Amino acid sequence: MDPSLERYVHSILCSCATKELDARHQRMASSDGPRPGTWRASLLVVALLASWCTECVAQSLPIPYEETFDTAVPPALPAGWRSSMVRLPGASDFTSVSSSPNSPPCAVMATNATVEQWLATPPIDCRSGTPGRLTFYVRRSSTFGARCIVEASLDGGATFSLTIGDAPGPGSSSSYVPADLPLPETLAGQPAVVLRWRILAESTGATGTFRMDDVRISAVRPEISPGTVVINEIQYQPSSGEPEWIELFNTGAEPADLKGWTVGDASVTTSHRLSAAPLVVPPDGFVVVTADSLEFRAVWSRESVILLQSDGFPSLNNSGDRVLLRDAQGRCMDSVWYQQSWGRGMGVSIERVDPLSRVQSPRNWGSCCDQAGATPGRMNSIVIREHDLAAGTLCQVSNDFPESILLQTMIHNAGRQTSGPFTLRIFDDADRDSAGAEAEIVVSGSVPAPISPGESLRVELTWNRPSPGNHQMLAQIVWPEDQRPETNTTLATIQVTIPYGTLCINEIHASPIGGTAEYVEVVNCSGYTVPLAGCWITDKPLPSGSINRWPVSTAPRVLRPGELHVVAGDSTVVQWTGGNPGVCAVVNNTGLGLNNEGDVVILHGPDGSILDSVPYASSWHSPNIADPAGRSLEKYSPRLPGTDPHNWGTCVHPSGGTPGSQNSILVTVLPQNATLTCAPDPFSPDGDGFDDVTVVRYQLPLRSSLVRLRIFDIRGRCVRDLLNSHPAGTSGEAVWDGYDNSRRPLRIGIYILHLEAIDAEGGSLVAAKKAVVVARRL
Repeated sequence: MDPSLERYVHSILCSCATKELDARHQRMASSDGPRPGTWRASLLVVALLASWCTECVAQSLPIPYEETFDTAVPPALPAGWRSSMVRLPGASDFTSVSSSPNSPPCAVMATNATVEQWLATPPIDCRSGTPGRLTFYVRRSSTFGARCIVEASLDGGATFSLTIGDAPGPGSSSSYVPADLPLPETLAGQPAVVLRWRILAESTGATGTFRMDDVRISAVRPEISPGTVVINEIQYQPSSGEPEWIELFNTGAEPADLKGWTVGDASVTTSHRLSAAPLVVPPDGFVVVTADSLEFRAVWSRESVILLQSDGFPSLNNSGDRVLLRDAQGRCMDSVWYQQSWGRGMGVSIERVDPLSRVQSPRNWGSCCDQAGATPGRMNSIVIREHDLAAGTLCQVSNDFPESILLQTMIHNAGRQTSGPFTLRIFDDADRDSAGAEAEIVVSGSVPAPISPGESLRVELTWNRPSPGNHQMLAQIVWPEDQRPETNTTLATIQVTIPYGTLCINEIHASPIGGTAEYVEVVNCSGYTVPLAGCWITDKPLPSGSINRWPVSTAPRVLRPGELHVVAGDSTVVQWTGGNPGVCAVVNNTGLGLNNEGDVVILHGPDGSILDSVPYASSWHSPNIADPAGRSLEKYSPRLPGTDPHNWGTCVHPSGGTPGSQNSILVTVLPQNATLTCAPDPFSPDGDGFDDVTVVRYQLPLRSSLVRLRIFDIRGRCVRDLLNSHPAGTSGEAVWDGYDNSRRPLRIGIYILHLEAIDAEGGSLVAAKKAVVVARRL
């Protein structure tokens, strides 16, 4: 049967039964006596009602009970509530309404005080507790003066033999008036108690209204209520020689007597009594229950604890089990279904986080963090504190390197109370001691915003001018009120990415002779210090797919702006560095394996990003050097691209290389304000290592462009194309070595540099000219 129809039939039955019984009583009181058939009708209705009442007993609701009339859509009544149907056949006299409730959104209402009508609760099961008091709120209109009495039924609503009291009567105010009625002790233990509000008709108030809201039935608080004494710690997987045990904790304000209490596991048919004699646990007191007190004392001799040996203590399964605590009356006081995943292994107990919370899940349980592995008889190592802030994840959320990076730390309030202002400090743990020395603080900030219990807050702090590379960072909360300082720090590796072009390959020696070493020289082209830790170099992959990989530095080292570092495959390179081993790292005593004819040298950052790449070839050597064997390739300008062969030349130093020292062919580019400049000018491309090339620098009033740079002789003939449709920004550089397009040296004289740039966005054309002199020694 449809539930709504079923409730409707039930209400009709109850109404009919009530009318029939009332009529029967009136007839019995009169001298006429009952009419023929009256008793048969009464018995039929009572039989039907009795059948329904039997079903109601099975569906009784436990106490404490509360109904605010907010669960049903007006005009329907909440599930299980019944009303008379006197004023209008087939319609309840009491209906739920959304107008003028005591607590929104709804209340229940009746009208017309001249008609007797009633409202009844669902059956209430009073076996699980002793009913204490009935409270509700009543609001009458000024014309509704009928008396309303509260009655109780012990048989599911068949008869109402007990009068509880009166609802508040008419008053001078139309506001809600509270009612507080004690419930008789005879209701205790009854399986289906029904309460009924019955309005006794009076001659006036046909248009008046009677509203009622917020009905509550409280239970008499037992001597020890469930959840007062809780299962606080469980050792289900002890170390060898230690027995299994559980710890109980009295969270109440009064002593708790555990006489007659029992403990059991998942086998609900078996329970084990804790004590036949009084066993009083003081407020905030602990008691440990185990099967063998002697074995327990042998392991925990230093712990001061109330110890109780239970005969037949349940065997707790390592894979998961239930621990069930009952009082002397058999009521469940606490129950925990623990899982193997809650623990951390043998010898480590699981502890309750919040003894006042009934939540039985990994959120409220965890592995003991005490160094002893358990805390029998004392406060749990992970117990919730009044004031406890915990540092969560530390990460980088944005990177504006080299100016700053934004660091974010999650702060969680694991305590009971709202936090006050605190300070967050972040350290760059350079020596990786996790101590947080004051000298290592990179940023500190005050956080005034309070954090509610159980909530988290993202705190963002800006680290200015960070150095690139991997940093072992430590975030620390400073809050004097914090009661668990061990959770106030968090560690994270923050990777400050080294931008492309910060570290550049400045020299490559691939064909050493005479017992000298292969090496690659790296230069810091930035304006800030760069750590080398984590950087590495690779060459061209082998046909098999394998890649040679060498660390840039085998020891902690940082490069200041302009400093050099050498990665060598042989310790003989130290002879070239003037005996200074600090500027080089020997990573392979058998050589680097660089190809003499050509190879690719790639410089990687700690995160694997490419910082520089040089696809060198033997043809990059200066053409006027007859035999480049034993000589390195050097950059003319470290800041120009390493992929431009015109920016590389043969080392002219007598030793054949300059590892750790300034390149022998270095060209210093002097900044000028002109649109097109050359330096040096004149220059002498004679291969002696001095002013062999000139660096051409151009500046453009364009954000992006395609550049063509050509060189003409004094007769107007184009002798060299330096750049042709070359993408450029507002400025750029190129190197001219004094050769023409056919790689023939040009005669001494004056040459004209002609620059044309077309705007890649708007199509406008700009041009510039500059004369440069090619000279040689006479």
